[in-house]
Amino acid sequence: MKRSLIIVLVLSSFVVFSQSVGFYYNRGTERLERKDYQNAIVDFKEVLSKKKDYHEAYNDMGKAYMGLKKYTDAIKSFTSAIKLKNDYFSAYLLRSDCYLKTNKKSSAMKDMASIIKIKPTYIPVYEKRGDMYYIDKSYKKAEADYNKAVELNTKRGATYYNIAEIQYKNDVDVSVINYKKATVLSPNNSKAFKKLGNIYYDKKEYNESISYLGKAVALEDYSEETLKKIADSFFKLEKYNEAEKAYSKVLKIYHSRDKELYSRRGQCYVEQKKYALAVKDFNKSIAYDRSYVDAYFQRAYANSKLNKEKLAVRDFTKALQLNPKCYRAYEKRGKYYFETQKYKSALTDFNAAIKNNPKPDAKTIYMRGACYSNMSNMKAACIDLKKASEMGYEPAKKDFKRNCYGM
Repeated sequence: MKRSLIIVLVLSSFVVFSQSVGFYYNRGTERLERKDYQNAIVDFKEVLSKKKDYHEAYNDMGKAYMGLKKYTDAIKSFTSAIKLKNDYFSAYLLRSDCYLKTNKKSSAMKDMASIIKIKPTYIPVYEKRGDMYYIDKSYKKAEADYNKAVELNTKRGATYYNIAEIQYKNDVDVSVINYKKATVLSPNNSKAFKKLGNIYYDKKEYNESISYLGKAVALEDYSEETLKKIADSFFKLEKYNEAEKAYSKVLKIYHSRDKELYSRRGQCYVEQKKYALAVKDFNKSIAYDRSYVDAYFQRAYANSKLNKEKLAVRDFTKALQLNPKCYRAYEKRGKYYFETQKYKSALTDFNAAIKNNPKPDAKTIYMRGACYSNMSNMKAACIDLKKASEMGYEPAKKDFKRNCYGM
């Protein structure tokens, strides 16, 4: 009878003890969920004073310390949990985060290796370690981790973007493949669209550039660089109405004092025969830079179309004073002289343009040929027409065939 009573008392004590541990642990986890971190720690310490090998309590106490941003204490708690359970996935994962928070990268890396050993299919750890390698410029190791992540799950758009960023440094064409995957899998990733737009801009594939940069803008990337490249792409495609609107958007948003923006929009106005508006923009370009040669000869040409001959000649002359070797100024003034039937003056300017241009363009050679033709020097005219046609300039081919047959 006495023995039975002892057994009952022992069992009762054990039950009370277990209930006490369970009570404090459950209350601690509830407080942890409510973000009552300080009181949660009190409960977990009470648990551990009664049951020192309770690894879950150490782990949850570490979480509470993390909530208070006491990362050193959190590391101690997670370390205690790992000592009790050496394959404790959660403890390694959280401790690695604490090591990163305290700038202990090598310790974080060791924990990540342990995480992969415990759970080799856990994708986020490959991505996080890849990010660390990337920051340290260990690009091959970073790419290996990112590739492992997408091997485990092919729908990781952000990871494809990171792979593309690494590939871009060595092989732009290969990077395009993964940037495109990133845009498909993460259609809100404006950075991927912007990067593709910039790549196609550099490749001079302006329609593609407009398409991708436009999608970046739709995702609220209103950066000046992006908007300018869209405008420049339209300009390069000779879509001057669209370019004008795009340049106007940049100028409106950024209140820019960029001389080139005003000059480019001015050129769009010229191409649309809006010469008065063009002059206003070239005026602004010159106001921002009195030595801006391009704006002077562009304004000169616009004024010539407004029949303001004196202003036009003055600006052409000013441009050439600033830069006597500015072949574009000679070309523009030559075109003005040609259109006003001053063929001798035009010829002089086209000669100077060709002489000063390292790679004379076919159109200028053709215009010089047209001067010779209007001055009744067909031999010289046909030499220029032939040369311009051989350079692929279509109007020269037609005029050579019509006027120089047999010469």
